[in-house]
Amino acid sequence: MQEHAYIATNGGARVNHTSIMKNSLVLTGFSLVMRVAGIAFSMYVAAGVGAEGMGLYQLTYSAFAFAVTMATAGISVAVTRVLTEEQGMRRTGSERPVMRNALGYAALVSLTAAACVFLGADYIGTVLLSDERTVLSLRVLAPALPLMSLSACFKGHLLAVRRPIQIAVSDVLEQVVEAGVFIVMVQRYPGLSMETACAVIAAGVTASELISCGYLYVQYLRFREKPASEIPGSFLRRLLAVALPVAGSSCLASALRTMENVMVPSGLRKSGMPEAAALSDYGMVRGMALPVMFLPFAFLSAFTSLLMPEISEAQAAGRDRYIHALIERVVRSCLLLSIPAAAIFAVFSGPLSELVYQNSQVGMVILILTPLVPLMYFDAVADGVLKGLGQQTWVLYCNIADSVIRILMVYYLIPAMGFTGFMVVMYVSNIFNPILSVWRMMKLSRVRLRTGEWIAKPLLAAGAAALLVRLLCLRYPAEQMQVGVVIAEILLLGLLYAAFLWLISDEKKRGESKSSVRVRSGL
Repeated sequence: MQEHAYIATNGGARVNHTSIMKNSLVLTGFSLVMRVAGIAFSMYVAAGVGAEGMGLYQLTYSAFAFAVTMATAGISVAVTRVLTEEQGMRRTGSERPVMRNALGYAALVSLTAAACVFLGADYIGTVLLSDERTVLSLRVLAPALPLMSLSACFKGHLLAVRRPIQIAVSDVLEQVVEAGVFIVMVQRYPGLSMETACAVIAAGVTASELISCGYLYVQYLRFREKPASEIPGSFLRRLLAVALPVAGSSCLASALRTMENVMVPSGLRKSGMPEAAALSDYGMVRGMALPVMFLPFAFLSAFTSLLMPEISEAQAAGRDRYIHALIERVVRSCLLLSIPAAAIFAVFSGPLSELVYQNSQVGMVILILTPLVPLMYFDAVADGVLKGLGQQTWVLYCNIADSVIRILMVYYLIPAMGFTGFMVVMYVSNIFNPILSVWRMMKLSRVRLRTGEWIAKPLLAAGAAALLVRLLCLRYPAEQMQVGVVIAEILLLGLLYAAFLWLISDEKKRGESKSSVRVRSGL
């Protein structure tokens, strides 16, 4: 088992900086590259098929996502949790039987899901999605399901043995192959119909999953436990005890999300929008605005991905003070990053949308949703923490409740209010779910939210920085369409935020106090 280096913090709780921070820094770089590449790919696709094509593919994938949930739900979490529990108890010889049982379960479930999608593509596309152009893409996507399921097992193992960088590399491979297939096909066969273009994207997804699964298998062989006497035990039962509740609740939640995603374009059409406009608005929110808004989350997603195995192992070993210190650090970091991220979108929503998509409507969507950014980020972090604490069922119950509320609102509000109703749904959902998740996380970890230091002061610093940079933007409006200028202004906002926060933070006062003590004592 990997040795860890700890330093004392928070009254004796010990935080693993050597392993966590090193991996976090590397993963942050990978995550940034992935998100930027994803946005660049979205730009290329949007230029090729337009917002309507993005909406058509998002509609197709919303149905396919339910099958993905059926094929993969709970598997990765179960593998990681069982293996980290074994590590926490210092037991060897259990890894191979755990993986053998997990892979067998994954193969059975995923092959069933793939057969259902391939054979039922006509019904799903024409009846459930009400668009026969989705049928071909669904059939092309079906073979990806077993590959995704097996990859989930390998990722669970690599996360348990603290090899997240290999997982990040597999994600990069997926992105490169998916984009490469689409670009090559579009270049070779220009003028593809919207249906064929979406099928080409689907082919890229399937090809990328094949390459990624092969790579992850090689990494599993590389980092698996050395040959040892296998420990007998009911590992399948333990895996299923984690996987089945998660899978059942996830499938229900995914079914509700799929229903919602199908209902949104339908509701927009009922409000009086033409079909093309309804798909365009749906694709604009799901496929264009949200990926841009989650770009800064790359700085947190790497750290969040390491939380589950770290917390699970610490929980098995009874290291409660370490868990408390780690969660407190994560909560503070999330708030200190998400608040200035919202300020950046408030100031640069227009330039970003024009530079990335050449579409001012995307900028309006980003501006409308900007106040939700801290809650979106906080919800994602809280989910990672709760899963590490073994609260997968709670997380999924929250998601189910959220989906039910969203479906009811979609059914009643969007036909009556159109796109405004869609935005109301986004607001209610992204307030309700984070509040429940954060409340549960705080209750279990006993972390107290320092409202003044972690929320009020960052808000004040971010607001002041945003105001100054906004005045600068108004002073030079013509330059706001230049990429270099916008990047420089975003960096300036970040520097001003850090400076203002340092000036008003308690950490500065504590540093000055320590300095004065050293002076008085003659040190």
